[in-house]
Amino acid sequence: MNCAVPPSNLADRLAVSFHWRARAVTDAELNILFEGGWRERRTGAWLAAVSRRDHFRRRL
Repeated sequence: MNCAVPPSNLADRLAVSFHWRARAVTDAELNILFEGGWRERRTGAWLAAVSRRDHFRRRL
């Protein structure tokens, strides 16, 4: 998916929106999620993966 071109359908728009919102989460906020329960850790893992934060790979 090319994020420079406006998406035409709802699924693509949601994916682009989620990607940019995931990138807005700071590394410090992700670390807080990783210290929580299983739900918080899973959410942090999704956010790290979607925003392509390779430096969290070992931790995951």
